[in-house]
Parts: sequence; C-alpha cells; structure tokens
Amino acid sequence: MHYYSEPQNKYEVDFICNDPASNDVSLIQVCTDVRVAETKERELRALLSARKIFDKASARDMKIITMDYKTTETVSGLNVEYVPAWEWLLQSMN
Repeated sequence: MHYYSEPQNKYEVDFICNDPASNDVSLIQVCTDVRVAETKERELRALLSARKIFDKASARDMKIITMDYKTTETVSGLNVEYVPAWEWLLQSMN
C-alpha cells in the first residue's frame, strides 16, 4: 500500500494498493461526505490525476470510501465506485 501526491497540482490519493499476484492497482480515496460539490470534485481530480500515472489501475479499481454514500458513476469515461466504509471493510474480509 502506498500514498501518491502529485506535487505540481497538489493532488493526492490516499491509498495506492498493488496486488503482487496479479499486478492490479487500486486507487482509493477516503472522504467522509462527497455530497458537497467542491469536495467531490477535489477527490475525483486526485483519482483521475493518479490514474494517468498508475495506468494499470482499471476503471473498476477506482474507489472513494465514504461514511454512508453508495453509488457508481462514470467520470471521463471511467467508473468510480463510492462505497460506505462499513461495506468496504466487510468486502475486504472475504
């Protein structure tokens, strides 16, 4: 697990996870509430910026972990999954 910061634009992604077996990369942001437009835009900008660097991250491996918001949306042709923290933790146990 790594952390990524893009120094010129001051974007950061909270977690970059690499599966050594498959070499898949997941980009994960953590945000309490993305219902505020500025917050949501900031989180998405960071994910999309990191996606350019970590091109092995598939569209299904871009997540924003939230307090209670759940949906999937397409941004710039890529799927971003919003997952409540409790659900993500339970998925991780499987």
